[in-house]
Amino acid sequence: MEMQSTKLNKIHALLVILISIFINFSLFAQPTKKIRVALPEFDATGMAPEIAIQIGTFFTDKFSQSQSIEVIEQQQIQSRLKTVSIDWSPFLNHQDIIMLGSLLDADFVIAGYLGKIGDLFTISIKLFNVESQVYFEKKGSYEGSKELFLINTVEPLVHDLVEQIMKSSEELVSGRPSGADSFFKSWYKKWWVWTSIGSAVIFTSILALQDRSKAEASGDKKPDILADPPPLPE
Repeated sequence: MEMQSTKLNKIHALLVILISIFINFSLFAQPTKKIRVALPEFDATGMAPEIAIQIGTFFTDKFSQSQSIEVIEQQQIQSRLKTVSIDWSPFLNHQDIIMLGSLLDADFVIAGYLGKIGDLFTISIKLFNVESQVYFEKKGSYEGSKELFLINTVEPLVHDLVEQIMKSSEELVSGRPSGADSFFKSWYKKWWVWTSIGSAVIFTSILALQDRSKAEASGDKKPDILADPPPLPE
C-alpha cells in the first residue's frame, strides 16, 4: 500500500509540474504582433486642407478594417516629429522617413501627395518598408467629383497597398527563424522555463524527503537489549 501511495504521489506531482508549464506558456506566450503602419497627413496642392484630411481619414478607416494592421495615431506621429525637429513632407529624404518609422516602432510608413487641377484629382503614394528600407510606389488620377475619386481611384489604391503590406510582411517573416526554431534557440532566455524547472526541482525534493521520512518511520525497529538476568541462587 505504501509503495502504491508513493507512486500516486509522484504521478500527482508530475501532473502538477506539467500543468504549471502549460499555464506559464499559455499566459506568457506572446500573441501575434499586428503590422504597424504610420500614415502621416497627406501633402496637398490645389485643394482645401479639409479634403486632404478627409482622404487621409479614408485611408485610415480602410486600413483599420484589416485585423492584421494597426494604424499609428496622428498625435503620436506629430509628437515624434517634434522630437526630431522634422517638418513632415512626403518629399523628405528617404532616410528621414525610415528614421521616423523606426522611432514610431512602425513596420511601414506611407508618404502621400494629393493634387487637384480643375476637376482632375491626382494621388501619389510611397509605401516605405522600415526594415528592408525599400519602398513601393503607386499613383492614380481621376477627373470628376471627389466622391467618385475616392471610389474609383483611392479605394482600389488602398486595396493594393494592403496587399503589398501583407506580401512584404510575409517575405520578411519567411527570412527569419520560425516560431519553433526561435523558441528552441532562445529557450534559456525565457523566465517561465526556469520557473518551471525550479518548480520541478522543489516538488521532486519534497517527494524525496517524504519518501525518506516514511521509510524511516516504517523501518524495522531494533528490539531493546534486555539486561543480563540475575544470577541463580547457589
